[in-house]
Amino acid sequence: MDPKETILKYHKGNKKHPISAESKLEFEALDMPFSKIRIILLVHIGKEGWDCRSLTGVILSQKGDCPTNMVLQTSCRCLRQVEKGKHESALIWLNQYNAEKLNMQLEKKHNISIKEFEKGANKVDKEIKRYSRMDYLKLPKIDYYQLRVHYDCIIKGKPQILNPKLSDVITPESKQASIVKIQDFEQRLLGMDVKKAMETEPVNYNRWLYDISKESFGMLPVSILRQHDEFLRQIFNEITLLKNGVRYFSSVFNIKIINQNIRKLFYEKRDLRTTEEVIPQDARLLKIESLTSPVNTSEPESYYPPQDITEKIILEDKGQLKPDKKAMEMMRLAEETENWDILKQLKLKYMSHPEKDRSFHYLPYRLDSNFERLLLKQVLALAAAKKRNLEIYYNGDNSLTEFKIHCYKGSSGRKRYIGTYTPDFLIIKRKNGKIYKAIIVETKGSLYAKDEIFQLKRTFVEKEFIEINQNKAGYPKFKYLYLEDSLTESELIIKTVSAIEDFFEEEM
Repeated sequence: MDPKETILKYHKGNKKHPISAESKLEFEALDMPFSKIRIILLVHIGKEGWDCRSLTGVILSQKGDCPTNMVLQTSCRCLRQVEKGKHESALIWLNQYNAEKLNMQLEKKHNISIKEFEKGANKVDKEIKRYSRMDYLKLPKIDYYQLRVHYDCIIKGKPQILNPKLSDVITPESKQASIVKIQDFEQRLLGMDVKKAMETEPVNYNRWLYDISKESFGMLPVSILRQHDEFLRQIFNEITLLKNGVRYFSSVFNIKIINQNIRKLFYEKRDLRTTEEVIPQDARLLKIESLTSPVNTSEPESYYPPQDITEKIILEDKGQLKPDKKAMEMMRLAEETENWDILKQLKLKYMSHPEKDRSFHYLPYRLDSNFERLLLKQVLALAAAKKRNLEIYYNGDNSLTEFKIHCYKGSSGRKRYIGTYTPDFLIIKRKNGKIYKAIIVETKGSLYAKDEIFQLKRTFVEKEFIEINQNKAGYPKFKYLYLEDSLTESELIIKTVSAIEDFFEEEM
């Protein structure tokens, strides 16, 4: 392998080492079939939101390769499935320090160790049958109001290239630091000097124009640049030095910034005007057409309730989970002979789930964590929820639900769209055949609780979405409940009960 073609060094860049446009293009094209890159050296990249399906290995060889609370997320970047259903392998290489952190985070988040994680590669897929219960539960759509922001681009001025100035291109930011400080080993200042301009990279005018055009990704062709040769040659002569008949870039200037400033001259000055409106929406909590069955999985424990309970619930929905005469006779005999264990086992055979009519709009749910499973079980068992006839539905699979909230950041007139938010659970109260009120429940792993985008979405939901819907409905229609997996079981129950009693107070 040729290292120049197969190794990519990529970072976010800084004043001293700006991002290379060529490296950025190669990074964005890693999943493309024409990419020749086989090894990627990353600095502060690839920890959050990076999706490269062709990545087959991750190396964290040093203590500071990534933040200690992100070892799990970073090391598992190479586990994206490329071809559905095909056996694929990946390599995660860690030093002792990062291995200990990964083991700790796996146990906390997924209740498994690294050894169990490695064994998971040999698991045999199990078939899971899934069912919709929307008709049985007669679960209506949820009505709500959504903020929508329209963006209009306003042209405020003509391109500066029509009346260019040298100072528009050669700005203070485009000049490199020219002061040299001389210090001893104890960092004491011994002297200062002015750095003289030096020749760096050899260049010619045509090549320079080509680079400016290339960095614009085709938006600014060389033919357009040629129309302003007189002005551009003036800049070229200013930022280069002539030595022995050859032109060199001057060390005084940051050529990347110079090129950026030139491209800016060719575009009209624009401003963004936003208009906001609140629109009514209704959403299905299950897109039935997206619920595929059966599914094959190597993690059947992620599905709740288990397949045997699922099948019993469906049979009971149809009125088919009833003991026959022989089973009834066995129960009678067990009771007469006081064989309580046998009697219990016989009854369990004809029982599905005691709270099946207050949840499970489709079966089974695929839950992301044990914490979500614990919450679902606790809410269904809570007396505070039962006596108010509350229902709880899992909403965390964004491929199966339509209830998603469009989120924005910024003040009125300057709002910027930051993405959709899909709540994990909804605790609902029906009235007159409609969903009257709902608690939006977010269950979050403590490892990801401080994610900046999540925090922005949470702020929007808590402060704006809830207020918008209260104003439109004329009563508090939604409440937001945040639950972190650092809570103990008793803390989880206390916090959930408190939210239920506070929000559904008038339902008693």
